[in-house]
Parts: sequence; structure tokens; C-alpha cells
Amino acid sequence: MSLIATAAALVAYLGVNVTTGFGPGNTLFGEPACAAEVLRGAARAAAAQPATIATASIRHARWLALPDVKDIHDTYQGPNGGSWQTVTYVNGTQRTVQHAPMFDIPAAELRKLSTNPSQLYRELVVLATRQGYNQLDVSPSDPAPGIWMAALWALPDPNLAPPVRAALYNVLAELRSPALTITNGGLRTDPLGRRANELLVQEGSGQPPELLYIDPVTGSLDAYTVHSSDGSVSGQAFLSTDLVAAVPTAAVLP
Repeated sequence: MSLIATAAALVAYLGVNVTTGFGPGNTLFGEPACAAEVLRGAARAAAAQPATIATASIRHARWLALPDVKDIHDTYQGPNGGSWQTVTYVNGTQRTVQHAPMFDIPAAELRKLSTNPSQLYRELVVLATRQGYNQLDVSPSDPAPGIWMAALWALPDPNLAPPVRAALYNVLAELRSPALTITNGGLRTDPLGRRANELLVQEGSGQPPELLYIDPVTGSLDAYTVHSSDGSVSGQAFLSTDLVAAVPTAAVLP
């Protein structure tokens, strides 16, 4: 089944009402399977990953733009966020990115996040407000969409330690909001053919649905796609993320 067909099929059964968890709202996860369990499984997988000691500060991501996957991108970004610090190589040739950065949250903010889900929830509310992620909020008392956006920025970041990544997934599993619906699409393959748990996310009314692909073994966010109403698809597939000491003079391709 194509990604568009998958999205269309999943949208048809969004909207189960629940009354527990973080946040003030009603709708959360759709049927037939509970996406909260997928997120809790991702938390367990992330928690089992080995911790690494940061010896470098420059964030590096190797990724492919979707749906066109012919070009390998290597993006290097300093610890403080901001597109002005970002350099991207496309197939080994340097190009400076002038639009959105690959990593938006300062490294220092990520490294001080709590591993306790309840405390982390409160920290994410503050972080989402500080970073300006709350534009989809239906009310000031509903921070769930801003937290979700913060999670999408944080999950691929190599500064996010495995225990914090696990806690972040547990926070997402408990979000409750009328402006955020998450549906389990089952164990499938991502746009690069890798086995992954698929989640369909609907943020607010009129927003295009997103598909997220989470590695069932490591808990890493492998890819995401956004499906516009005109049928177009955009997104990213991550090949690797790590911390490096310096931006190379040219990206070395495999």
C-alpha cells in the first residue's frame, strides 16, 4: 500500500475518546491498536540503548529528503541551534542552508532534561513556549501540540541521551488533547524499506497528516513524512546522527 493510501485508510478511523494522561483534552489514540503502547515500546527500546559520553559539540545528521531519495545530505550544526550555524553537503558538495536548521533546540537545553516523565512534561511545556512551538494550541491550557513539535525536533538529536529519549516517548504516550490524534499504523516499512512502527499524527484541524516511522529495536525516529491535501509528500529519512569535533572540508560519502 502506498503512503498516501495508508494515510487515507488510517484517517478514516481517528478519534477515540479517553480521559486520563497529561493534558486537558479528550481525543487521543485511534483503533484498532493503541498507539500509546507503540510509544511505550519505543521508550523501552530507547532505554536499552547504550549511553555515550559527548566528546564533541557539532551535531551531524546524514539524511535523505523525501520523496526524492537520490541525494545524500550531511548537515552539520553548532550546539546552539539556528540556521546561520548550519552547513549542509549534498552528495559531498557544500551548500549552506538558509532556511530552517536541522536541530532547533540548543544542546544545553536537551542535556538538562529530566528522565522522569512527569518532570519532563513540565520542562517540555516551558521549552515549547520558549521555542515558539505553541502556534497550534487550541487554548493556553493545552500545551500538547507544542510538546509534540518539541519532540519531533528533539528525537533525532544526538544530544538526547537514551534515558531522556525513553522518558520523552513515555510523555508522548500519555498526552491528551483535542488538537492531537495519534493512530497506530502497525509494523511496516519506512520509505527506505526499513522495518518500523508507523504512527499517523493529526495536529489540529486543517493540518496535513504526518506519518512517523520508529525503529522497533532502537527506538530511534527513522523517518517522517507530511501528506498535503494536493497529494504531495515531503519529509526526511535519517541514516545516522552523531556528534563530531569539526565540520569537514567535504562530506565523505559511503
